[in-house]
Amino acid sequence: MDTNLEDMKKDILEIVGGNFSPDSVGPDRYAAIVSRVRSQAAEYLNVLESLFLGTNFDAVAHSELYIPAFLMMVADVEPDRVRSVARQLVKQFDSVLVIHDAIKDKQALFQALPPETTLMARRLEQRRTQLKNLMS
Repeated sequence: MDTNLEDMKKDILEIVGGNFSPDSVGPDRYAAIVSRVRSQAAEYLNVLESLFLGTNFDAVAHSELYIPAFLMMVADVEPDRVRSVARQLVKQFDSVLVIHDAIKDKQALFQALPPETTLMARRLEQRRTQLKNLMS
């Protein structure tokens, strides 16, 4: 069964949106999406890359998405590709978090930043840690 590009985008956005679980979408829908993704993992990874890597990188949006959850779903099916995508995302996150990483006193940094910027930086750091775990 081939899934078209728009359906793949919808599946990916649902998975990375933050509420993708059997309880939130229903067990049948959850199982169907996971089955589609895992059976066409390489194609889904292509779509994921087109949506979120390179010029489509948006730090604010990425801080609110759960891209590592999608990558974990296919890590055993496409381990090399998952490591590659994770590595690319980490590089992008590194470029955004350069000041965060350079300052030793994170508390002072966060007190100086607006609350929404602090939340974004903390979420990106968390996602980056999850991505680094997928790279090993």
